[in-house]
Amino acid sequence: MIETALADYKKCESQNCSCYNSQLEADLKPWSISGITQTMINEANKLNSRLSHYQIIDHKLYRSEDAMFPSRSSGIEHFILKVIKHLPDTEFVLNTADWPQTTQWQPNKLPIFSFSKVVSFFLLFFFFLR
Repeated sequence: MIETALADYKKCESQNCSCYNSQLEADLKPWSISGITQTMINEANKLNSRLSHYQIIDHKLYRSEDAMFPSRSSGIEHFILKVIKHLPDTEFVLNTADWPQTTQWQPNKLPIFSFSKVVSFFLLFFFFLR
């Protein structure tokens, strides 16, 4: 599988990262009609106390205090802060663990961004939105 992945890899040459749009659209498809609601964010926060809840308000970044992997959170925050002046007010839940927290077969799909997933089984790989 690693050899196949390496053989199929195509470097993103786009200045605006638009080569990732199809993956982003596929990952967000479960919410393309309904959108992601505050109730969904609240339910995702209840799923596991070790998930990180992020908010961007007036171009300032906030994160829940409890972080499973503080070094991963620091890395995420480093990159978000580089583009924060271009980001709208938003909030999201991030799983920094090595195992996904939600599957595509759950009846109530929760919007949890994650560092890891098996494409055929889990939802939402983490991408920085532009």
